[in-house]
Amino acid sequence: MKFGKQLEISANPEWRDYYVQYKRLKRLIKRVAFEVEKQQNKQHKLQQKYEHESEAQLQVVVDETHPLLKSIVDEVQDAKNQFWEVTDANLKIVNDFYVGKIVKMQRSVREFEAMLQDEQTTTGHVHTRSRTHSQVDHSFAVLQDSYDTLVDLRTFIQINHSGFRKIVKKFDKTTKAHTLDTFMERLSNERFYASTEIDDLLERVFGLTSRDKLEAGNMERRMQRMQGDQNSLFRKVKPIPLGISLALFVLLLSVRITPKGEDAQQKCLAMLVFVTTLWVTEALPYFATALLVPCLVVFMNILNDKANPDRLLTPKQSAKEVMSALVNHTTILIMGGYSISAAFAKCQIELYIAAFLQRRFKKRPNLFLLAIMLMGLFLSMWISNHTAPVLCVSVLLPIIRDFPTNSTYAKTLLIGLAFACNLGGMMTPISSLQNTLAVSFLEKAGYTVTFGQWMALAVPFCTVGTILCWVFLLWVMDPQDAKYIPQIVYDQKQKISSLHVVVIALTLLTIFLWASFSVTSATFGDLGIISLMFMFVMFGTGMLSQFDFNSFSWHILFLIGGGNVLGEAVQRSGLLDTLSQSVIHALPSGNVWMVTVSLCGLVIGLTTFVSHTVASIILLPIIVEMAIQIGHPHIPVICCALAISAAMALPFSSFPNINSLLVLDDHGQPYLEVKDFLRVGVTFSLITVSLIVTLGYGLIVFVLGYNIDPTPIMIDP
Repeated sequence: MKFGKQLEISANPEWRDYYVQYKRLKRLIKRVAFEVEKQQNKQHKLQQKYEHESEAQLQVVVDETHPLLKSIVDEVQDAKNQFWEVTDANLKIVNDFYVGKIVKMQRSVREFEAMLQDEQTTTGHVHTRSRTHSQVDHSFAVLQDSYDTLVDLRTFIQINHSGFRKIVKKFDKTTKAHTLDTFMERLSNERFYASTEIDDLLERVFGLTSRDKLEAGNMERRMQRMQGDQNSLFRKVKPIPLGISLALFVLLLSVRITPKGEDAQQKCLAMLVFVTTLWVTEALPYFATALLVPCLVVFMNILNDKANPDRLLTPKQSAKEVMSALVNHTTILIMGGYSISAAFAKCQIELYIAAFLQRRFKKRPNLFLLAIMLMGLFLSMWISNHTAPVLCVSVLLPIIRDFPTNSTYAKTLLIGLAFACNLGGMMTPISSLQNTLAVSFLEKAGYTVTFGQWMALAVPFCTVGTILCWVFLLWVMDPQDAKYIPQIVYDQKQKISSLHVVVIALTLLTIFLWASFSVTSATFGDLGIISLMFMFVMFGTGMLSQFDFNSFSWHILFLIGGGNVLGEAVQRSGLLDTLSQSVIHALPSGNVWMVTVSLCGLVIGLTTFVSHTVASIILLPIIVEMAIQIGHPHIPVICCALAISAAMALPFSSFPNINSLLVLDDHGQPYLEVKDFLRVGVTFSLITVSLIVTLGYGLIVFVLGYNIDPTPIMIDP
C-alpha cells in the first residue's frame, strides 16, 4: 500500500492537520523534477543547435546564453528551497503538536496521582469514606482516555517519522542528492522523536490501574473506529445550529405569519427558513440538507396544482413533481461542463492553461487573481455561468492545492472566480437564465433587445464591475500569504496528438452551439441536449471512461437539485408571489430611476435567499408587467435581470458560488465557509446593485436611445 493511502487510513481523524503533508511534499518533489527536466531539455537543445560550431563561436554562445541558463538553474534551486521550507514547517507543526499533547497528558496524570494521594490518610490507609461507583467509573474513564491518547501519540510519532524518511528519500532519488542521513540525524534530535516521555507516562498510568483493562479498552475503541461506531454517524452534525434550526422551524409552524387560510405558504415559509438556516450554519453537510428538501416538500403537502392553484397535490402527485424538479436541464448542462473538464484533464489541457498563466504572473499573485477573474468572466459570457466555473476550477486546482486550507489567497481566488462568473452571467442573453427570460418576456410584450445591444451595454458594465470586484477583494481579504504562484507540473515530453485535436475541436463546437443557441434552438430545443451530444461522443468513443463519469461532483449536482425543488416549492405554494406582491405594492411612486432603484432593491433582497433561477422565473414576469405601466420597460427589466445575478451574499444563490464553496483540499476539507461569502458578499452585492442603477442605467439609456421623462409615475396595484 502506498504511504499516502496508509497515512489516510492510519491517521487520527481529529489530528489530521498535524501530520506530515505527504501529498503536498510529493507535489513539490515533482516540481523539482519538472525544473530539472526543463533545465536538461534547454541544455540539450543548445548542444544540438551549436554542436558544429567552432570553439570560439561556442564561447560566444555560452556567454550569450549564460543569463538564461542561470535563471533556469535558479528556478531549480528555488524549487528545492521551497521543498525544504515546507518540510521544516511540517517538522515544527508535528513537534509543536506533540509538545502540546504531552504537556496536557503530564498535567492530567499528575492531577490524578495527586487526587489518589489526597484520598489516603497520613498513615497511608485509604480514607474510610468509600468512593461511589460513578466516581470510580469516571476516574477509570479519565485514565482510559489518557492511555488512548498516549497510544495514539506514539502511533502519530511513528507515522510522521516514516513519512519524513520516505519523502526525503524520494527527494534524494529525484535530485540525485544525499541528504537523507543528515536529515535523519536531525530528526532523531527532535523532541517528538527523541523523547521517552510517552513511555514514562504509560508506566505511571499502568501503576494506577490494570494494564490489561486499559489495553482491552483501547482495542475496543480501535475496533469501533475501524467499523464506524454509533457516534461516527453524527460526526458531521453540529448539534447547537441544528437545534436552533429545528426551534425556528417549529416556531414558524406554530405562529401565523402568512395570510389566513394560506397554510401551504405558512409551511413553506417554515421550511424555507429551516433549510436556509441549516445551510448558513452548516449544521449538516450542504448536499445532505439539499436531499432533505424534496422529502419535506412531499411530507408537508406544499405544492399546488398548476391547473387549479387552489387545490393542493397529494403526496403521490407531489413526489412526481419533486423528482422531475430534482434533475432538470440545468443539471444536464452542468454535466456537460464536467465532461469538458474531464476531457481537458485527460489531455492535461487545463495544466497547460494554468502553466501559461503561472508563467505570466508568477511573481504577481494579485494580477494572477485578476487574470483568473477575467477568464471566468469571458467564459461565462459564451458558455453560461453554469459551465464556466467548472472549467475555471479545473485550471485553479493544481495551484490552490499547494496552499493550506486556511490560506487567505486560496479563499480570495475561489471567491473572486465565483463573483466574476456571476458578473459574467450578465454579459450576453445566453450567459444566464435570467438574461434569456428577460429578453423572452420583453419580446412577448412586444419589446426587443438584440444580442448586440445587450452586449454593448453589459460588456463595459461587467468589465468595470470585475475590476472593481478585484480591487474590493484585495482591500477586504488582503491576501498577503502568497508571494508567488507555484510552478505547474505537466508532461514536457507530451506532443499534440489526435486526441488533443479531437477534444479541442469538439469542445469548441459545443461552445459554439451553446453560444449560438438563439439561432439553433429550433433544432436542439434545449442547451442540455447539446451537452448530451458531447457526452455521448466522449463516452461512446472511449475518450472518457465510466470512471470519469463516476468522478463527477454529484454532491454539487444534488445540491443544485435541492435548490431547484426549494424554488419549485416557494413558487407553487404561492409564498414568493405573496412576498413579492406585498413588497411591490409598498414601493414608492417616482420617476423611472426611482422605481428601478426600488425594484432592484427588492430583487437583490429576495434573490439572496433563493436561487437566481427561481428568482428570475417568479419575479421577471411581474416586473415586466409593472415596467409596461411605467412606459420604459427595457430599463427596469434589464436592470432587474442584472440585479438577480448580483445576489452573491450567500453561497447557495448561484452555481458559481456553490462550485467554489465545495472545492476541497487534500484532506477533503473545504477552503471556503459560508461566513467567507457573507464577509464580502453582502457588501459587494450592494456595490454591484449601486453600479447597476448608476452606470448600468446610463448604459441602457445610451445604447437603447431612451429619452427619459423625469415626471413621477404611479404604479397600479
